Amino acid sequence: MRIVTERQFIAGITTEWDSHVEPGRAYFYRLAWVSEDGERAVSDAIFAAAVGATAFALQSIVPNPSNGRVEINLSLPRAGQVDLVVFDIAGREVARLASGHAAAGNHTSTWNELAAPGLYFVRLRHDGRELTRRVHLRR
Repeated sequence: MRIVTERQFIAGITTEWDSHVEPGRAYFYRLAWVSEDGERAVSDAIFAAAVGATAFALQSIVPNPSNGRVEINLSLPRAGQVDLVVFDIAGREVARLASGHAAAGNHTSTWNELAAPGLYFVRLRHDGRELTRRVHLRR
């Protein structure tokens, strides 16, 4: 069965995400592609087990340092209130990327502001806990 995926380009790598998987289930995929010379190919079966988020985490901020767009990957072990905010070095809020209820699991948020070069902080609050990581913008 053909599936619809979400395509992402991160640091020169293309990834395809099947956003309809369910935690605790196993999946088998076959990849199909067309080479630059027009030849079609299909992979052997690839096994993947879907797992849910088990930890509260700011998994990655990429690229860092960045010249502009930044992707923030986070993990929530259970559904609940989430606040994801970017602050400058003086503690002023620069961007509010998420505020409200979020489902358990892995999430990606994008900060694509035209902020001045410098050091910024990304703060994640969820379920009475807080994590902060830094991101450096350069031009």
